[in-house]
Amino acid sequence: FNKPRSVLSSASASDFKGRETLSAYLPPPGYGPNLFHPVGRLDYDTSGLLLLSSSGHLTHNILSPRSGVGKVYSALVNGLVPDPSALSSRLSSGVETSEGVHVAELLGCDRDEGGDATTL
Repeated sequence: FNKPRSVLSSASASDFKGRETLSAYLPPPGYGPNLFHPVGRLDYDTSGLLLLSSSGHLTHNILSPRSGVGKVYSALVNGLVPDPSALSSRLSSGVETSEGVHVAELLGCDRDEGGDATTL
């Protein structure tokens, strides 16, 4: 599913803030034999590929860190990255979030054609 911006990655029919959710794009519950749900999530302000599944087992296997399924993200950010080597070092040493410390590998850092953005 190509999730548009300003849509929550939730299959629930409502959001306490009244924001649109995936339910606007999915068959209604009880329609057909399967109920689809998102495999992972994308931020509200982000668009891109979001896998949908009707198998809880498959979803668990993809999302569980024990499965070792790698994930690759691409981001277009405003501005230029002045020192890609420093960014790579920072990501590989870990970034602290509210969910813990996460490490990542920077696979590329390319200036956008317009020159005022960077694709990571």
